[in-house]
Amino acid sequence: MINEAEIEQYDYKFGTRSKVFPYTNTIIVESPLDSWQIRVVNRKDRPICLLHKNKYGRTNKFHIQAFKTCLYHAYDAIYTHKGLMSIVNKSNNMCNKGSNK
Repeated sequence: MINEAEIEQYDYKFGTRSKVFPYTNTIIVESPLDSWQIRVVNRKDRPICLLHKNKYGRTNKFHIQAFKTCLYHAYDAIYTHKGLMSIVNKSNNMCNKGSNK
């Protein structure tokens, strides 16, 4: 069962937008460059399946990215994928350094 309040906390923390579909145990997560699908599957070990789809480019379908142990690990993997958020944070830092001159 997916806890929607928990998903809202992860959206706030990681800066994502999620849509929860409780009947299919699926969460769709949107980031600026990618779409993600988190599925709760019936596996004893690592029950969270993380699927990835590029919004831009030739491949336009979901593919399995990883299996995770909990939802937090899935959202953390989305956050750190390709260093997307670290690039955003570095550009903000660079802007702040330039304004100190």
